[in-house]
Amino acid sequence: MDRMRREEPSTVEKTQTDHIVPDTDRGLEESSFRSIDDLVNSIDPPFDAESCDFDRTLSTDQTQPFPGDPATPVPDSAAVGLEVDTVCETSTSGMFPLDGPAAFAETDKLSFLADIVNTNPDRHGISVPLEQAYANLTEDRLKRAEAEMRETRTTSDPDISVLLRELSIFGYAQPLSNESRLLMRRKIQALDIRAGMPAIWITISPNDINNPVKMKLAIHRLHDYESAKELLADLHEKYDRIALSTMDPVSSAIFFHREVSLFFEKYVNAGQESVFGKISHYYATVETNERGSLHLHGLLWLDGNMRLPNLIGDMANPAEEAYRAQVIRYVDSVFHECLDEDAGKAVRQERKPIHPVEEVMASTSALTAAFDDESNFIAYCCQVHSHTYTCLKYSLKGIVEQGTDPQRRTACRFKAPWKIVDETGFTEDGLLQIRRNHPLVNRYNKSLAVGLRHNHDVSMILTKTKGLAMVYYITNYATKLETPMWKRIALAAEVARQLREAGGTRLRTPGPTLPDDRQQVVLNESRQFLMRTANRIFSERQLSAVEVCYHLLGYDTDFTNVPHWSFLNLTALYWTIFRLWAHLRHQAGELTDAEQPRRPSSEARRANLLCLDVYAYRGHVLQDLCLYDYMSMVHLGSDRDGWMQKLRRPDQYAVPIFQGYISDDHEDDHPVYVKRNSVLHLALFVPWENFISESQGDITSIWTRHRAGLCPRLRFHVPIFVF
Repeated sequence: MDRMRREEPSTVEKTQTDHIVPDTDRGLEESSFRSIDDLVNSIDPPFDAESCDFDRTLSTDQTQPFPGDPATPVPDSAAVGLEVDTVCETSTSGMFPLDGPAAFAETDKLSFLADIVNTNPDRHGISVPLEQAYANLTEDRLKRAEAEMRETRTTSDPDISVLLRELSIFGYAQPLSNESRLLMRRKIQALDIRAGMPAIWITISPNDINNPVKMKLAIHRLHDYESAKELLADLHEKYDRIALSTMDPVSSAIFFHREVSLFFEKYVNAGQESVFGKISHYYATVETNERGSLHLHGLLWLDGNMRLPNLIGDMANPAEEAYRAQVIRYVDSVFHECLDEDAGKAVRQERKPIHPVEEVMASTSALTAAFDDESNFIAYCCQVHSHTYTCLKYSLKGIVEQGTDPQRRTACRFKAPWKIVDETGFTEDGLLQIRRNHPLVNRYNKSLAVGLRHNHDVSMILTKTKGLAMVYYITNYATKLETPMWKRIALAAEVARQLREAGGTRLRTPGPTLPDDRQQVVLNESRQFLMRTANRIFSERQLSAVEVCYHLLGYDTDFTNVPHWSFLNLTALYWTIFRLWAHLRHQAGELTDAEQPRRPSSEARRANLLCLDVYAYRGHVLQDLCLYDYMSMVHLGSDRDGWMQKLRRPDQYAVPIFQGYISDDHEDDHPVYVKRNSVLHLALFVPWENFISESQGDITSIWTRHRAGLCPRLRFHVPIFVF
């Protein structure tokens, strides 16, 4: 016992695991730092920057573009505190900041299933690309690809691309994978195309430690009714509450799902009036942090927001003073950054935020009278930013190496404290500023504060020139991935080295000239490599008990009111038009004609019915539908003799999701995909029969002419294609 000592977490570990949610929101006494200077001064003096691993905490490989410039990386740790242009609607996000780097990288590669490689080398109709790619891999090629991926986030090595792509295919079928995060990202982008720019960003972090509902759920799950009643009556000590929460991750998962589901049902209330106005669409993703607790990031689309990107310009019109005042009233009614700290402190001495006054909450008139005071009390307890070591997550290395600089604006990654704003309005740069009278209160909504009674974040996405960059930024933040792609290649190189040391020389590429037994050995060697690589990648992913229970209970990791999704590969669409349109083939010439992929066999096409296969045969009733509307309005089904088209009800329309790149740059000059963007725009928004008969003129000019004839609704969708 004399030799036992308490293991305290290091400063680096604290930056990863310290709580962001205020102590008072978790039923604890205030113990955080109210000043960033006090926090910096608390760093252990012997702390040695050279001896600590900053790679995970302060990685520069997972950088994220700032909303102002998609091509600009996040500043390094030495420049975090310098004066920069701040996007006000996100910089006051005092819970999960949009200012820190989110992982842009590709995915965690998941398991390589045994049936991907069978004994038939011609199972795809051609020689197996996986075994060929593996046979060509060398340690030097893997290292070069790793370095290239670090710098450009892509690789020009075709064999490396084959390896990563084939592993990714199976990731989409795996739970809790990064491939699933990429699918979520494409869903958000599809909604951006369908409904325009989102208007509101939300973060919800339910209190699963001392919430009374969570406590009752956990106790009644673990004990019989009479024992549960006795325990609830005696459950006052903080340690008991925390122990109960940590020992029952199932209750935490159930509570989180219940809380978030009710939030969207009662607060968002899509299609009806709500505390946010009338919301047409929403999409949110469930995420876990280093401590394993669940939280939610989401986007809300206002109904009728097709002209939202023009809002700043419309409000700048001197003749629109009434409209400008109306928008400001809306903003002030939904978003708040004001706090009466003295009033909140007085109430806090009498009760805790988890203990609402029953008489007030049960009476509409009483709640109306006490609404402002109650929301102020919750904001005081749950929304005031307290500096913890997570504030130094991206600046710790610079602080340790260079020391504190009095000229630095702030070392806090949330940029707190925030400046006081006298009244709500828009700056000359088109940035929204909300009235603020307290430097440390995080933006909140009064109704959410009173109802949820825990920390949350709500921000409006309104910018002038940075709108799409902001959407791109927060989309990647809401679906941020675990690790960069280059680490996948590094793991593959390590596995290849181990196999080489254990098994000697590598055998030849499989082919018809090899004997059957030798060919099987080659195939087994590539299988072993891919399986071990996938297993190494699996082992890098840490899962919390709550996260695992959440999945095992069958809960979805995203929330949306979109009833259906339809999927389309844009490269397949391009080659479909290429085969149908003689004028495109003529402009492309022999190079592209030689590069086009083989057409799938009739058996494969019947096995997997695609809209590209049947759109040209949709019939005269649907002949005026473009492909985008067809994918949304028509459901394809199989019958005994073939296939049938079923019209969806308007409230069941699908949102098309596109896999592949498309933009509004019609001057693109690709050596293989000639006029790719113009061709894809024509294929998506113009009925094919209207342009594939044309044989004269530049393809971009053909698109420009057809675009002028689109209906206003379709013309609205077109400029959103920047993903």
